Amino acid sequence: MKEELLKCLICGSLWKFLGEMDRLTDETDDVEKGFTVCLDRKGRLHAVEAAGGTSSRVELRTCPSGDVMVATFHTHPYDPEGSAEPSVADFYGALEEEAPGMCVGQPVSEKGFISNQVRCYMFNKAHPEYGEFRERFLREAKLARLLTESLAILASAGYADEVKKGIELYAGEKRKAEALLEEAKRKGIIVECPITRSESDRSYFRHVGDKYIALLFRRAKGGGKR
Repeated sequence: MKEELLKCLICGSLWKFLGEMDRLTDETDDVEKGFTVCLDRKGRLHAVEAAGGTSSRVELRTCPSGDVMVATFHTHPYDPEGSAEPSVADFYGALEEEAPGMCVGQPVSEKGFISNQVRCYMFNKAHPEYGEFRERFLREAKLARLLTESLAILASAGYADEVKKGIELYAGEKRKAEALLEEAKRKGIIVECPITRSESDRSYFRHVGDKYIALLFRRAKGGGKR
């Protein structure tokens, strides 16, 4: 029951921001952009001002003091072979910050046309194995994330041999981290929000209002109805 409340809270709160997510994805050229979704003390959802970053990273603005972070969203630049599936580094950042939810948007190529794709996930902190998974994943993914940043620096400096060795090491560490993510998805520790799958799935969540979401949030935390 607690898992369903959390799913309704996090996934149900994101549909109202899909328009802004789509707009930022549309505007994404060579730099990532994004924002944080917050819940204020009165139970109102809002998005903080969007931020821009580099081609591979963006520092999102945090929620105002007293507000609770519900989810983060950021874009990826267009990649002909890419998708909006969050990367290992994306999951690392969200789990490190203990974000309840995370969305990624990316322009993708489908049947000869470029369209925007958004995918959202929630982290089921009520799952008994969440804490153990988070600790293991952060440990395994930390090296992969550091290698990603180092490879970008080495490549820009022209160190071809070092980059080649680094790519091989990165691939091994990335596979370990990806295996942990797949295991977490199978167990229900990481859950994809149905609002990103089809229009019919989204329609259910459109009826979840801010006040109901605030109530779900309090119940999920064990506070009951106030």
